[in-house]
Amino acid sequence: MNTFEKLVSTKRMVLTVIFISIVLSGFFITDDVVIASINNSGEEKLSSTNAEMMNTLYQLDMGVVPENAGMVNIVPAKESFDQDEIVQVVALPNGINGQQNGNVHIEAETGTITGNFAVDSDVSSSSKFYLFGNGGGPKDGASKYSFTVSESGNYYIWGRCYALNLSEDSFFMLVDGGTDTLTWHLTENYDEWVWQRVSHNRAVQQFVLGVGQHEIEVIKRDLNARLDKLIITTDANFQPEGKEELPLGDVFYQFDYWGGDLNGLDNPMEITMDTDKNGIAYFYIEGDEVVNSPETPSGPDEGEVGQSLDFITGGSNSNFGDPVEYQFDWGDEQQSDWGDSAATHIFEHVGVYQVKARARCQIHTTIISDW
Repeated sequence: MNTFEKLVSTKRMVLTVIFISIVLSGFFITDDVVIASINNSGEEKLSSTNAEMMNTLYQLDMGVVPENAGMVNIVPAKESFDQDEIVQVVALPNGINGQQNGNVHIEAETGTITGNFAVDSDVSSSSKFYLFGNGGGPKDGASKYSFTVSESGNYYIWGRCYALNLSEDSFFMLVDGGTDTLTWHLTENYDEWVWQRVSHNRAVQQFVLGVGQHEIEVIKRDLNARLDKLIITTDANFQPEGKEELPLGDVFYQFDYWGGDLNGLDNPMEITMDTDKNGIAYFYIEGDEVVNSPETPSGPDEGEVGQSLDFITGGSNSNFGDPVEYQFDWGDEQQSDWGDSAATHIFEHVGVYQVKARARCQIHTTIISDW
């Protein structure tokens, strides 16, 4: 190769490098990882690093503290999530679903939710949450609910719903996986929560249900149509009123904050899946703690002065689920230390004594039962 040929060859190499650099700038390079490149034939291809990133699936595991306080609904309900997928987590206390006066109550936010359905909060909705269509087209979102009935019969399904306008006022529905999809048009009372029976093209439907478990599937039809709650009943004259929330017990839980890999107070909370995550929903107890009185102590009916006599009691509980401890009153102006449900005492004088016991919470020691 002569000198001129060497020079031309060098210039061609420079031109080639410049050309490739320009083409690459049409894509991007992030953190020194080439996202796209050009092969020898000029074809675009993904680098192996980027292909691995695009194929990565992440796991989301959620826990609840205290363990029996409630649940976390993950929306959408999936086993794994794509890179940068947006996921909702909703902390829900126990006791919001159940039965009352023979009717089955189901909160819409407790379903197995997939696709373009989401949960939002509203103090005017039952249990503060509702389900709504948040994007996409008809039938691209669903929420399934399992329930049990103890009697066979003809059932009506009521829904507490909210329609914004004529074009955002309906759902599809299936019961027990049937093939006939119901088109449930909501009433024209717009911009307010309204109770209405499930219908098909505005004709109220009855459902023949046998004893055992059943399933309702609410399917997205219109964007922004909202569902707060379902009630299943055999009573043709039943008319729900207000929120129809189930009565709370002496103790009930409320969401407090997120922990683990999550933090904050928002509920629902949206998170971006860019790695495996473990979250915890912390709840706190509302209501007053009560410890019930223990059983009457049992032990010997008689004994001798100076003799060690054994007594035992039990049966006390804290309605918060906290551990309890006991104290005995020996009837001789002496009391035992707080401790186990069994204790020993020595009487120093002849007499007749009434032995009694009380209990208290080990954690909140000012919460004491009656004797």
